[in-house]
Amino acid sequence: MANNGEPAPSLNIPPSDQVVDISVINSTADVRCPWGFFVKNPLPGHDMLECPSFVFLVQHPSGKKVLFDLGLRKDTEAFPPVIQEGMKGLHMKAEKDIAQILQEDGGIALDEIDSIIWSHWHTDHTGDPSTFPSTTELVVGPGFKEALTPGYPTNPYGLLLEADYSYVEDFGSCSRFLTLTWRQNTRGRGFREIDFADGLQIGGFNAFDYFGDGSFYLLDSPGASLPRS
Repeated sequence: MANNGEPAPSLNIPPSDQVVDISVINSTADVRCPWGFFVKNPLPGHDMLECPSFVFLVQHPSGKKVLFDLGLRKDTEAFPPVIQEGMKGLHMKAEKDIAQILQEDGGIALDEIDSIIWSHWHTDHTGDPSTFPSTTELVVGPGFKEALTPGYPTNPYGLLLEADYSYVEDFGSCSRFLTLTWRQNTRGRGFREIDFADGLQIGGFNAFDYFGDGSFYLLDSPGASLPRS
């Protein structure tokens, strides 16, 4: 006999005739870690967890292009010391950075990417924003800056690199580690926190109408870490 349960509640998605195109990108990340890293007493024979790491290209009818997450950066040796220590015992490799994939496989110039949205700060999501030009802004969830900046090396225990959110020009023989203040004032990448305070909710979660036309929403949902978007 069929079980006639209660109908699912309405998601309350505002009506809109606008849509975006979303493409799933294989980030080439190979992430493997012991199940014991996450749970106690893993099932016998299931010792290793293989973690996919996808990136999403969001294309708006206006021509704006947004990346949701960046996968794992190729040069994992560049992570801050605290992250390097935490990665011990994990297998984390990527064949290519997303910037390389976009250009070689997607035929997309990097200056076409308006924004990078980080869902949260974990290393298999943040990639390497420094491979994008300063015109590409970085978008994060509420409380992110207070919790996670300044990054390394200004904060020796930082979980992020300053170069993740501050654009650094390559001056050849000149030092790339110019003062953070100078970089922010003259070559700073846009670094924006999403504000969910307008009261919009979708499916019970605070929501943000990213393009302002109902085509693409960000939800403030529970996840793997705080802060998040």
